[in-house]
Amino acid sequence: MMNPLLHMAVGTRSSKKLEFLHAVLEQLDVTAVLYPLNVSSGVSEQPLTSLETKKGSLNRAKHALQAEYRASCAIGIEIGYERDSQGRYSILCWASITDRQGRQVSAQSQPFLLPVYHHNILTKDLPLGQFVDDYVRLSAPHRQQQYLAKMIRDRGPFIRQAIEAALLQYVNYGQFFDN
Repeated sequence: MMNPLLHMAVGTRSSKKLEFLHAVLEQLDVTAVLYPLNVSSGVSEQPLTSLETKKGSLNRAKHALQAEYRASCAIGIEIGYERDSQGRYSILCWASITDRQGRQVSAQSQPFLLPVYHHNILTKDLPLGQFVDDYVRLSAPHRQQQYLAKMIRDRGPFIRQAIEAALLQYVNYGQFFDN
């Protein structure tokens, strides 16, 4: 496969999401010119279903593509949460790519069950982001808990997994979908 050059609008200016996107592009040997933009997800600040999270990623991609005339495609990345049949929350990420030819690809990370600490915050309908650093501090003496706390705070594994799956499907579109 040749190394494609993408002119990609990115539906975020989040430094962490951009860092993870750059890492995945490099890992997959995809060269891209990125145009980060602040765009609306059109969903709640803290999506609480996979469906709402996916919709947010699609909206971000569509809005970014509309806003950036130099881009031939756009990616939207959205983190969210979802309750399982037992009422426990998991964290997950959706990444969606859309282009000017009308092609659209979406991919979800593997959901990851959250500790009770995080579950209790989400159950109270509080913004989880305001409490993740507290969990990092509480986990300080325990190496595995510290790793878990940082993973949930930075959301890296989930973001990278969703971006990687979406990008692989997009740059190899004909192997997955009809052109």
